[in-house]
Amino acid sequence: MKPNRISISSMSLQSRRLLFPTAEDYFSELAKVIDGIIEKNQSMINKVRFKIYFLLFSSIKYLLIYSLPMSSQQRILIADITVVFNMNRQTYIPIALTMLAMSYMHRNTYLNENLSIRKMLINLILRKNDQFFSDQFVSTNYKKLYLPKGPNSKCRNRQKIDVYQLINKRMTRVVRFCNVYLVLLKIAPLYGHYYILNTLIRHSEYFFGHHQSIWMQIIKIFIMILIALSSWIDLILTINLLITILTFFMGFSWMIFLKYSQIADFLERCTLKKANSHQINTFRIEHCRLFLFVDRVVREYSGSFLVFLLGMIPTNVFFIGTYSQLLTGKEKNLVESILLLSMIIGQIFGMFGVHLICTMYSYHIHRSGIRRLMLFDANLRFHSLRTHWKMCNYIEKFHTNNQYGYTYGKFGLINIRGFAKVYTSKLLNSIRLILIYFNLLFLSLVHYDLHEMFDEKLCFVSVINENLLKKF
Repeated sequence: MKPNRISISSMSLQSRRLLFPTAEDYFSELAKVIDGIIEKNQSMINKVRFKIYFLLFSSIKYLLIYSLPMSSQQRILIADITVVFNMNRQTYIPIALTMLAMSYMHRNTYLNENLSIRKMLINLILRKNDQFFSDQFVSTNYKKLYLPKGPNSKCRNRQKIDVYQLINKRMTRVVRFCNVYLVLLKIAPLYGHYYILNTLIRHSEYFFGHHQSIWMQIIKIFIMILIALSSWIDLILTINLLITILTFFMGFSWMIFLKYSQIADFLERCTLKKANSHQINTFRIEHCRLFLFVDRVVREYSGSFLVFLLGMIPTNVFFIGTYSQLLTGKEKNLVESILLLSMIIGQIFGMFGVHLICTMYSYHIHRSGIRRLMLFDANLRFHSLRTHWKMCNYIEKFHTNNQYGYTYGKFGLINIRGFAKVYTSKLLNSIRLILIYFNLLFLSLVHYDLHEMFDEKLCFVSVINENLLKKF
């Protein structure tokens, strides 16, 4: 009975990790990949490179499917998704661009020199030799920090918050929310089997015709299964990569925001009467170390955000245009409508959510203890002129109009105003291109209608002339 109990318990544990994984379960799997790349494990590096080249090849594949002239039977053979879901062939253009972007982001995520900062987040989640939260600013051996209950609360109204438990709970929510998409992707092959069987039955004459040999039939079925499988792998790699980037971004954000709150709280507990130069220097050193870490994180993701934003605006406009055509058209495809609507909503909420978090970076960098430091500068008497100059210089670096934080590359700081400015300008340019395309399409249709009307009039005149000739 004991082996059965052990097997049942292990199966229940595996099913629990599959359906409801924790942050430790997810990051322990990521740690194997990151550690292998840091330790120069060639097999692990080759696996990552294979995924990068696979996504790059998929981008070329979708462009070829869009551009090459093929018959309906040939498109059925290559498992064309536009035939499956009754979509436009132009859908392959944003899909190819997405695969190209995923190839770049996959390389930037794993084969990058800044893997050490990702290792810091993994160590914090798994509690392995973490040194991010300094022992000076904690109240117990379990690294509990004091935070104000609200933005306007006094220093005496405090509550104990366990940093690791707080980050673990929040990261577990993110991982479990994202795991819903992974579970749906694992169920997707069931629909793939149904589609392949249904296609083979509906087009049995093309696949199992008497005019072709058994080897030709096997080759056709193998090609269709292989291309359908590659499309499913593209989807899995894309969703997995986006989930990985999202979890790292959210984890870094909570790490940094809690650390800034911790440093600001340390300075809040220093009264004007009891404050000294040692405490001021301690705050300045810890604040500077954290700022250098934030600078590494910001440099890691700022360029990717700009590329993602500029690349996804035409894709979103295409999705919205296709969705409006579906709503106004006579034939409405429910599957395509749900797919496009979910993509549009996900992009909108994702962009605004990420930009909201990015604006919080600038707020924490310039508000966490800097104003309190200015108060100390105005009221404290420093025994060393050098210490006073250092503090004044430090205040000057952060009390400036050119604020620090996430940027759009050379377009300026990421904030709500900047996001609206960049997004609307690119959106208007994309809409202009679409209007030009529809104007050209309308002119071609009008020209075609006038040509038909002219042909009908000529036919009518020729019939009248024939009748008149018969009378005479």
